[in-house]
Amino acid sequence: MEFEFVATIALGAFLGATISGLAGFAFGVSSLSIWAHFMGPELIAPMVVACSLAAQLMTLPMVWRHINWRTVWPFILGGLLGILPGSWLLSLLDRDTFRIAVGILLVTYVSVLAITRATPALAVRNRGANAIVGFGGGVMGGFAGLPGVLPTLWCSVLKWTKDEQRTTFQIYNLVMHVLALATYWGRDMIPVDFGPALLVALPAVVVGSLIGFRFYRRVDDAQFRRILIWLIGVSGVALIAPHLM
Repeated sequence: MEFEFVATIALGAFLGATISGLAGFAFGVSSLSIWAHFMGPELIAPMVVACSLAAQLMTLPMVWRHINWRTVWPFILGGLLGILPGSWLLSLLDRDTFRIAVGILLVTYVSVLAITRATPALAVRNRGANAIVGFGGGVMGGFAGLPGVLPTLWCSVLKWTKDEQRTTFQIYNLVMHVLALATYWGRDMIPVDFGPALLVALPAVVVGSLIGFRFYRRVDDAQFRRILIWLIGVSGVALIAPHLM
């Protein structure tokens, strides 16, 4: 590998892991701002999934005691049930159009909150609703590679502590990433340069995750909710931007 390519991998991994360490998600949105200019899509997809998984595993022991499994398991069960229907939709709908629509909705949602200066906080604890949201995330994951959008959005509007919000969608996304990586492997979609690139990225992921998590510990529940909302907006822009170029 050339030095420039190695530096690019490390920088993208560090940036993505730092944001993920802070928020518990958004590794892909952050790292792609750098990787998309130097990597091909065949390498980017497994790298984002593998490095995001590593970043989440890094911080998981630090939030493990805050996991409410009664809250988490309906999301995961719904997500697993939604993967196959989502894959089936690939033969019926255009994935890029769907990603643009989701991006527009996310940007609109965050824009409305910014204009009204409202911070939603719903006091809801319903396993059925959580399972439906998880199912929707699974469908979006199987169809468009967007499993975490709905669960993260849903958690951001609930009147939960930052630890319960984070652990819920972090565990959900972790399970979805494992499934995605296994799918890439089973379909022989792992390129030959994935291994060397991952070895370069992992040290940066470790350092970035720890730095991001230090910032996470310094924010309160309200600040964390605002961070989630803004990162959701950034995710929406990231979904739209590639189709405008």
